[in-house]
Amino acid sequence: MFGGTVGGPIVKNKLFFFADYQGQRFDHPSSSTPITLFTAAERQGDFSQLLAVKGIQLYNPCSPGTGISGVPCAAPTTRVPFVNNQIPLNMINPVAQALFTSPLYPVPTNSALERNFLNTTHSALNADQGDLKVDYNVSAKDRLSGRYSQGVQDNPGTNSFKLFFDTFGVARLRNGVLNWTHTFSPTVLNEARVGVNYVFVNNGGVDNGLGNVGQDLGIPNANDHGPGLLALNISGGAGSPGNPDGHMGLGSANVGTQQLFVDTVIQYEDGLIIQHGRHGIHTGFQFWRDRVNSFYAGNNGLTGFMNFTGRFTGPTGGVTLGGGEADFFLGMSDSFGRGVGNIDHWYQRANVTTDNLTVNLGLRYETHTPWVEKNDEETNFSPFSGVLLAPNCAKVNLGPAPVTCQNSQAALYNSHNGGRDFQPRIGFAWTPAFLSKATVVRGAFTMSSYLEGTGTNLRLTMNPPFTIAEFSHTYTGAVPTTTIDQGLLPPTPPPAGDPFTNALIRL
Repeated sequence: MFGGTVGGPIVKNKLFFFADYQGQRFDHPSSSTPITLFTAAERQGDFSQLLAVKGIQLYNPCSPGTGISGVPCAAPTTRVPFVNNQIPLNMINPVAQALFTSPLYPVPTNSALERNFLNTTHSALNADQGDLKVDYNVSAKDRLSGRYSQGVQDNPGTNSFKLFFDTFGVARLRNGVLNWTHTFSPTVLNEARVGVNYVFVNNGGVDNGLGNVGQDLGIPNANDHGPGLLALNISGGAGSPGNPDGHMGLGSANVGTQQLFVDTVIQYEDGLIIQHGRHGIHTGFQFWRDRVNSFYAGNNGLTGFMNFTGRFTGPTGGVTLGGGEADFFLGMSDSFGRGVGNIDHWYQRANVTTDNLTVNLGLRYETHTPWVEKNDEETNFSPFSGVLLAPNCAKVNLGPAPVTCQNSQAALYNSHNGGRDFQPRIGFAWTPAFLSKATVVRGAFTMSSYLEGTGTNLRLTMNPPFTIAEFSHTYTGAVPTTTIDQGLLPPTPPPAGDPFTNALIRL
């Protein structure tokens, strides 16, 4: 960490400046963690070591003669075990075969079933921030000051195992404020202030220049949203949740931008202080305009995921007693998915009633205006009437949807400007005379409100018909209806013109 400050007069008794800078370079030491890769034998269908070490017997989810190239798997009446956990090589899924022969997927460094490879991680935190402040005495009654601050932060993370992909985190912060203080008289002073705060936050995954890995391995539409490889989460065998060192997954659900927030807050406030004898009045006005620009890939990730839990190589369907690595070998994923202003008024009065007691009485009133999407692309529903709420119903194509639309910006958030948002403030400071004025007793009471933003994935802008919904699917049958070489199948589209059927609605 390093930095410095500098400051002083520019014009004597008139104009002053102050500047500071601070830098930070925090490199976390590299650390190596054991992970689990498919053994050489497993890549040939020999999972006997899984039986010997973990006691997991694998079962064939397919009837004889099915589950091979050109013949889809048909569920048998009763699953039979693979003898000595040997899966015929002609049942290997093309995606698994492509992975095992890919130069991106190395061979284990030892013969163990688990902990047979090392992944080395490294991360860093690089930050730079600085401030510049200028004060100007315009006259005996007027003073101006201005400040500009800027911060930059980068937080990259790397993995030596390339198919884990790398991560990035970037933050850019800028804010500035102008302040004007005017003295009308020895007892009346006004302070006006305007400020802007800008925040840019971007994080996600890096494809390491590997390109469309998912598509190269034979997973159709795996790279519709960008390069990389979707998360292939393998558990239930050597990669069971109770054995963190048996992690067998690879890929990333977020290659590219996962979250991008570009937010600006514009603030203006003015305060007037009037002092009359023992009485003081402080009243003023605040205005905040919040501008939020967000991108969120969804909880399922921009790239997406496939889960392999051992559901299809267990003794019966619907239970995860098999091996996730064997399910992957057969190309049977049990689930997959992919995502895709305040106005404040306040008033305070300070009243010194005696030499020993100061009482502060205040009242603040706030109104929070509803969020407004700049293109009117947000919707909500009344859960009891079933009415669709939108700021501009002309933009909503209901088609055959059995609902009506009501134009109402305020009703989107069940918000009413004004109302009961009064916030009293009461405080006192008492210096008892019988304690020789050496003790102060203080007390206060206040009520405040806070506008909570909720999670990005829960905002009304995520509602249909303006946002393409993320999707996920879980197979509950004895065999999946698709295999991973058929890709991430999108959900069944809603009826023509009706974007609300089977949709997830945020209220």
